[in-house]
Amino acid sequence: MDGENVKYTYEKIGTFTAKLRVTDNNDNYSFAEKQITIKAGENPQAVITINSDNGQFEKGKSYLFDAGKSASPVDAQIVKYLWDFGDGSVANTRTANHSFVNVGKFTVKLTVTDENGLKGDDSSDVTIIEPKSAPIAVIMPTPGFTDKEQTYIEGEAPLSVTFSGLNSRDKDKDIIEYKWDFDGDGVTDDSGDVVKNIFKEQGEYQVTLTVIDSEKNESKASIIVKVKAHGIEAVLTASPIEGEVPLKVNFDASGSSFPEGKIISYEWDFGNGTKRIDISQISYTYNAVGTYTAKVTAVGSDGSKSEANVVVSIRPVSLKACFNMTPSIGDAPLDVQFDASCAGGTVAYYLWNFGNGKTSRDRKPIATYSKPGNYEITLEVRDQNGITDSTTKNVVVTGVVE
Repeated sequence: MDGENVKYTYEKIGTFTAKLRVTDNNDNYSFAEKQITIKAGENPQAVITINSDNGQFEKGKSYLFDAGKSASPVDAQIVKYLWDFGDGSVANTRTANHSFVNVGKFTVKLTVTDENGLKGDDSSDVTIIEPKSAPIAVIMPTPGFTDKEQTYIEGEAPLSVTFSGLNSRDKDKDIIEYKWDFDGDGVTDDSGDVVKNIFKEQGEYQVTLTVIDSEKNESKASIIVKVKAHGIEAVLTASPIEGEVPLKVNFDASGSSFPEGKIISYEWDFGNGTKRIDISQISYTYNAVGTYTAKVTAVGSDGSKSEANVVVSIRPVSLKACFNMTPSIGDAPLDVQFDASCAGGTVAYYLWNFGNGKTSRDRKPIATYSKPGNYEITLEVRDQNGITDSTTKNVVVTGVVE
């Protein structure tokens, strides 16, 4: 360095010899020197930082111990780190992960050394406790899971889902709060152990349940709800759906819908072997007794299909006694023709009582009345199940009574 007055900064500790040479105009020169001793400045400052939850430390859980905030006042570089965790374990890195295997109070010590050999210390007391028992959140949806792994459910919009958190469990059995987030935005949408939500729009939704116990320990569980666009849906009504044979039934599938397209045809199956393709509203007559499942299949413009059905019950005509007679009045001797063809239902047996001591089992018998009088005629009909019905009429026979 040249000059009458100069300045130099010594950055390290030690003893140094400063030399000066002066020269005149005739190139005569002279030397002078002086010993300069640089002493140590302040020691570096060690700083312990521990990553913990609310300042609490649990047995068996790993915590990060960080000496990164340690520094030297004279800008000397820290070159050594020594951790003593108070449980017999040590480490020599700037950051160290450590877990305590026993409960109790431990003093964690940190010693840092800078490039000048100066040291600094810090210590921190930590109290290790038994690990807390966190609850376990479990979601059970209705309708149930679509996949075997129980990760998602799927359905068409609008999709109504009931969510239950009742299968969630806690070692201490003290879950006190259930929080539900239906759309994955982190905001609580509902609370309670059983809740219901309607997903109105197509999309994929992450549903999360957070359960919290009395010690504020919490656990989360999530499932996916996949909502598809509402497809084709067949709707079928019928009137009447029961009655005596023959029965004419009016079928109506006009309530069917397909928001994403158009219904192009209706395939009808009346449950008795009769099928046809027709419009949405039709009539059909059942001529045989029985129970039939009538079905309509709505076919969409994209080829998709949806079915709906209704059960129609056709019963036999009720058993009903009925007869006609010709004539119903006249002079003795009087022949009267009886006819039970108007009887209803399936008649297996006819039993006539003509009121004159005579009977018959014919459907169309003839009875002769020889004497004047008022005769009561009774017809009883019976089906194969033993059910009976009866009716009566009178024949008036005129003439001279002998």
